[in-house]
Amino acid sequence: MIQQRLQWVLIRMRHTIQQILLSFIVLVVLSGCGSSLMTQVPTIPGPNTDEAMVTILWPSYFGGPTKISVWDGENFLGISTARTYIQYRTKPGRHLFLARAENWSYVEADLQPGKNYYLVSRPLLGVLKCRVSLCPVRQTDYKVDQINTLLKDLTPVQVIPEKAARYANTLIDQVKEAIKAYENGEDVRVLVLTPEDGI
Repeated sequence: MIQQRLQWVLIRMRHTIQQILLSFIVLVVLSGCGSSLMTQVPTIPGPNTDEAMVTILWPSYFGGPTKISVWDGENFLGISTARTYIQYRTKPGRHLFLARAENWSYVEADLQPGKNYYLVSRPLLGVLKCRVSLCPVRQTDYKVDQINTLLKDLTPVQVIPEKAARYANTLIDQVKEAIKAYENGEDVRVLVLTPEDGI
């Protein structure tokens, strides 16, 4: 009797372990799937002299299948996913970058022409899904060759134009609310990307 019960327990344990392993494999596969809104593209060599370039990268595997929408004000830039980066050429001057997961993350930026700037999507533990912190990379944090080495291990992606507008329209009211909260001085955490952070 005890031996039969022990065999039953062992069978249940083996079944449970198999389910856990299968779930882990599915999560790993999903984390590599990225977003259907994005497509792989060649790397942009750098900005023209009359524009700045901002690269939003997610260098870690942490966060797995989480997808983080990234915005320049009301302009949708794309979905940041693990082990990818988005390059964005834009006019120099002041910008408000936002990232959305379970929360909103804000970065004030003042961009100079001809410079490269970097923001890191950092997923954090949340309640129902990951939270995000969009973190400016200071010029003192990395050397140029270190950034280039890091980017070689990541996949450059950009939003598919035909899908961008439809996706952005579903979130634009939330984006406007997030910007309004920032403009009204509500209790939001804002990080800063300075002109000197450009490389």
